[in-house]
Formats: sequence, structure tokens, C-alpha cells
Amino acid sequence: SHCKYWDAAYYIQATTRRDFEYEWCLNKKLGTKEACRTSCKEMGTGWDLAIIPTPRHNEEIVEKVNAFVSGVKSNDKFNLIWIGLEDPEKTSNFNWVDNHTPVGYFNYTSSTSVGKYGMMNKNTGSWTFKNSLTYTARGMCSRAMNCWDIRLRWQTGR
Repeated sequence: SHCKYWDAAYYIQATTRRDFEYEWCLNKKLGTKEACRTSCKEMGTGWDLAIIPTPRHNEEIVEKVNAFVSGVKSNDKFNLIWIGLEDPEKTSNFNWVDNHTPVGYFNYTSSTSVGKYGMMNKNTGSWTFKNSLTYTARGMCSRAMNCWDIRLRWQTGR
């Protein structure tokens, strides 16, 4: 019989632990992805759309968002929030907007759609995508609270 190992395979990618702090973009108002990203960058050095490297970080954002606006809303723009995950060419080659943090955690569910710009469902924590640059929603910003150790990268070449 044919081995179907890869049909159910998982992998773990070990990276340097990074802690992030999270804040709302646009003072918790609705905005486009680019308006939200601009708002994040205006917060200062290191701020950008939210990077979510682990399930723990995902849960932290879900809790923060639901502390402000809880419950399922009838209009999805109040259920979805912008995050910094992108797939601009829709090739399933996902990147965080900082271009440094590897996408080692991906909260894929049966409701995850194909698209260019990442969003999180505040009720479930699941991720989805939108193609529209004019879609408006609230968004989350983040910045790393600890930095990559460049000495390790220099010594190992990674």
C-alpha cells in the first residue's frame, strides 16, 4: 500500500522566542488595511500590523479585542480585525509584514479563505483573508519587546 505520511504530517519550526506588545490601530476606529498600517507605523519605532507567531499571541489578541467589543456582530467588519499576514500574489507563500518573523504558526481553519491580506475573527481567533484594499475593519498593531540576537545569526548563518 502507498504511504500517505504527508497527508497528515505536521512540522515544528523552532525560533528565538519573541514577546510582542499589541495595541489598536486608528484608535479603535474602522479603517482600510493601509490606513491601519500607517497608523501602526506612526506609533513609533518597530510598530506595524500585528504579528502573531504563536497560539499564545493569538489568544492574547482575541482577549484584548473582546475586552473592547465582545459578541458576534451581524456585520463581519465588526468581527474581523486586520493583522500583518500577507499573501499578495495569492500563492500560499505567507509573510508577516516585518519580513523577519517566520510564519511558523498559521491559524488555518475550514473557514480560512484565499486572499491577499490577513484578518483575524475576533470571536474564534481563526484567520481569513480579504483581497480588497477598500474593506474597512478595526486592526491590531504590534512591536517586538525583545530583539533578534544578531550574534547568533552571524555565528550560525541563520
